[in-house]
Amino acid sequence: MSRDLIDAVAKWPQEGRLDSRYLYERADYANLLTGAAFMVVGRKGAGKSAALNYIKKHCTDPTRQLCHLDARDLNFNQLSDVAAVPAEAQGLWLTIIATAALSQLNRTILRDPTLGELFPDTTAVSEIISFLRHTDINLSYNNTKLIHPKSMPWQERWFASKRFLARIGLQLNMPATIHTTFDSLDASFRHDDTEPQRHTYLRLLEGLVGASQGLADEPNFGGNLTLRPAVLMRTDILTQIPNSDRTKWSDRTVRLHWHPSQMQKLLAHRLSVDTGLPSDDFRTNWSALIDRFGNKDTITDNYDNQTPKRPFDWLDLRTHWRPRDHIVFLKTAAELTQNQNADKIPFNQFVGAERDYSVLYFRSQTVDEGLPLLKDLQERLAQIQHMVRASALKRRFSHAEFATAFGTSPEETILLLRKLYELSVVGHATLNAPSDHPNNRYRFKFKDNLYGELDIKDDVVIHPAIHRSFMV
Repeated sequence: MSRDLIDAVAKWPQEGRLDSRYLYERADYANLLTGAAFMVVGRKGAGKSAALNYIKKHCTDPTRQLCHLDARDLNFNQLSDVAAVPAEAQGLWLTIIATAALSQLNRTILRDPTLGELFPDTTAVSEIISFLRHTDINLSYNNTKLIHPKSMPWQERWFASKRFLARIGLQLNMPATIHTTFDSLDASFRHDDTEPQRHTYLRLLEGLVGASQGLADEPNFGGNLTLRPAVLMRTDILTQIPNSDRTKWSDRTVRLHWHPSQMQKLLAHRLSVDTGLPSDDFRTNWSALIDRFGNKDTITDNYDNQTPKRPFDWLDLRTHWRPRDHIVFLKTAAELTQNQNADKIPFNQFVGAERDYSVLYFRSQTVDEGLPLLKDLQERLAQIQHMVRASALKRRFSHAEFATAFGTSPEETILLLRKLYELSVVGHATLNAPSDHPNNRYRFKFKDNLYGELDIKDDVVIHPAIHRSFMV
């Protein structure tokens, strides 16, 4: 079984949506079905697409339907006039949700040819907006009219759509819930955007979140029709949106934090698909893939005072605490093992995978995720790399050493280090964390959505995988 397992892991899809057998269902995904949450927030690779596929899996009949909207091709800058007025920004998104839901409802329940001819059959947000901006809508369904000319303000168009949906809800002979999801919102965010462009983008996202929050609070239309929005957004982008309701958003959000125990459950589920072992038994599934290292069950970590670590903890320290990192590392180790006559991944391939993982995957992923937060991230990483190589590959540095490497003042250095901390590029070397803190298993603390802000009094350490990429 083990040899087959190595081959299977080497072919693992990075995302569970690409093979539903590997889709791991977190318990908090259920909040998206009930309306307890209207937003999914996490780092890139943390499981937002899995949340979408969880909703899709449960939309199996007309009483619960999915309308997935893709913002990949949307040019936010063309909507700067709308972004300037918060009520209009919310009205725009609410009208988009209403239009998409009405089109979905007509395909599955209403089946009215007039509605079918009018509304575009598309999941692209850009195409829906184009339709709404160039079409005078004047239609009737069972003596219920929807009238909003293209010149009508967005907020008024939403009020007209809301009344129309409420009357349709009264006419339905069965309950129907339309889950409207928004994905790929980060595709239009460029690190080289001008300040006005960035402002427009963030104001429109604020309008989307506000609109979704309003619908989550009042989702019912006419008794039998319910609209449930779900916004999928990256953490680094959400934190840049200026809004006083952030606490309220937080209360209605599925936050994709991954404690080690949760990550182990996900990996156990993945492995069980190929081992046939119980999916709730991490230790047995893990042991089917990873060989004991001689007579030891631990790896000596020369980044952490030579403290021996179990393989999972050693791997966990080299990630951004998200599923994709662990999956890519195990895939890399399995690929390196395929050409050997081995039944399990041996020590040399497990540890040896760190080089390819750090250089070919981790650093590029960090840059891709971090550019919206720090435009000159590539340059800063190059400066850190030069500092590391000039110091005989040290990993711990003072603020003054970073200031010299960056060529910045002490104040500017602190701001830069805090941004790098948000991206988990650097951490701090405090030993003062509470003993019961979830992150206390690390000597060096890194941002993993659990551990506060960078302690500006401590020396700064470089993430192990980033540091490893500097050595090649």
